Amino acid sequence: MDLLVQAELKQALGASGCPICRVGEEAASRYLRFVLHESVNDPATRRRLASSWGFCRRHGWYFLRLECVTMRDGLGTAILAEGLLKMAEQVLDGHLAGPPGGVRKQRAARARLEKLVRSLTPRGQCPPCVVQAEHEAYALAVLGTVLQVEAWRERFALSDGFCLRHLRDALATEKIPDRLRWIVEDHHRRLRRLLADLEEYIRKHDYRFSQEPYGRERDAVDRATAALVGNWFDLPRRPPGNHGSEAERVQAEEGKHGG
Repeated sequence: MDLLVQAELKQALGASGCPICRVGEEAASRYLRFVLHESVNDPATRRRLASSWGFCRRHGWYFLRLECVTMRDGLGTAILAEGLLKMAEQVLDGHLAGPPGGVRKQRAARARLEKLVRSLTPRGQCPPCVVQAEHEAYALAVLGTVLQVEAWRERFALSDGFCLRHLRDALATEKIPDRLRWIVEDHHRRLRRLLADLEEYIRKHDYRFSQEPYGRERDAVDRATAALVGNWFDLPRRPPGNHGSEAERVQAEEGKHGG
């Protein structure tokens, strides 16, 4: 059994959010740090990024923010972006260098356009996304095995538990009936409590009860979103006393970067 992953899981179970989301995100963050500090000019890394046309939107902005925070610079991001944008320029140059399509050449023009689209379509996945998915799958397998131990079940019961996606993955891979039933019962208990908090959150938006102070249901919207789509731990924290939608805050954050 992988003791390092067990240690990661213990730490994740003692923190907020889905533990599998957390260990996966931390694996992606380690990969991005390695690229930033060791592999910006590594040919194999550059080939992987060329295949995926760079990072996905989330990891692209995370990489830039990571470099700005840790190195007070953007040189690594600039080097990677330059290579990818030059590649895109060459693809467009090749398309523009071809003969223009007239009315009688519509089929040829469409074929050229389809070729251009294929050339600009990623052939591989965002590398840190791959690292994250692989680490999540392995951590989930380790967690499934250790949940046969009572101490691990107690630790998991005190955590925030799985998001819906990782619950589905856990159920799909679990083979032991006892552990399977325990996971289902544990998640069912969590959902009932979360639904009660959501109902209370919604009730206090009724003008008749709007003066009542918030209690445990204060962050029910955040927890409900995390339960459905998983966690995103590197998001900026919401200002104290703000009960607005987390989605609105995410949208505002992305708006600063132009989407």
